[in-house]
This record gives sequence, structure tokens and C-alpha cells, in this order.
Amino acid sequence: MNRISVNRFGHIYWNDHRVSDAAFTKLLEQARKLDPEPGFYLETEMGLPCRDLEEVRDRMNTVLDCDGEPGRCQEGLPDPTTRKFLP
Repeated sequence: MNRISVNRFGHIYWNDHRVSDAAFTKLLEQARKLDPEPGFYLETEMGLPCRDLEEVRDRMNTVLDCDGEPGRCQEGLPDPTTRKFLP
């Protein structure tokens, strides 16, 4: 499970390490190629402008090809015991 964090200034962190926009995209591309593909947990700091959050989510959706397979990407809280998302 990879933790993606975005602070109120729009800075992106991958597992607690600040990354540039380009590095974030590259890390997503690399993760997409892994087998099994890792999960992601997106968290944001209060005060983050909605447009900045949407940019990050849109990039994740595009790079991870979330629209390519039904049910491929889900949002919500994962069950820590199964790593599946709670209904």
C-alpha cells in the first residue's frame, strides 16, 4: 500500500517523501507495471483547494487507467485485514 499525501499547498508526498509533479507521474507509471499492482491511499490536508485535489485524482485516474476496467479503482477506506475496500 502506497500513501499519497497532498498538503494544503498542493505539495505531493509519496510514502512521506516529497516528490515533484513529474516524479509523481513516473512513480504511478512504474507502480502500474508491477505484478501484483500495489494499492494506494490518498490523504489530503485540510485547506487544500479542490482544484488541486482534482488534479491529483485526475492524474491518478489517467495513469492508473481507472476507467479502463470496471471496478479497477475504488475510493473509500480499505479493510486493513483484507486490503479490500469496505462497502
